[in-house]
Amino acid sequence: AGLARPGGSPVTPRGNVSLTTRAIVDNLANAIESVTGIAARDQDHIIAIAIAKADSIALTPNIWPPRFWLEHSEENIPLPEVQRALSAYSAQCRGALAALGGSGIIGAAETRFDKRRVYYSAVSATNQQAFDGTWCMPEPVGCSIPLAQILCFGDTDRG
Repeated sequence: AGLARPGGSPVTPRGNVSLTTRAIVDNLANAIESVTGIAARDQDHIIAIAIAKADSIALTPNIWPPRFWLEHSEENIPLPEVQRALSAYSAQCRGALAALGGSGIIGAAETRFDKRRVYYSAVSATNQQAFDGTWCMPEPVGCSIPLAQILCFGDTDRG
């Protein structure tokens, strides 16, 4: 069952959806607006955009692997420090996404949603390339960062 507009008709994507353009962000914003009747930009959603397969891209060492997250994963860190680290990492990943040709996605996200509530990260489900079609002890890296962004910034005031 799909989402339905307040009038009862189903929400459908506009034309063919391309995951490599701003269309996916526009389609998400349109669906939210159709269902709620409120502009996506005026809602309190946290938007987490992840650069997937980060292990396959030549990213700078401050972005991949996510050092702060790996080095402090077993510690109890005060929320303000985690928020500072996540915000700084988001800014670095935003720059990397732009350099990778994702400016259209960034522009759509920061236009259609409140740009103060849009966060970026880099993730890898396996943290390695497949060898002969298989992985040797795959380990997800960075996959919890978008969830942390949603949880850490979801209850903060917009001020």
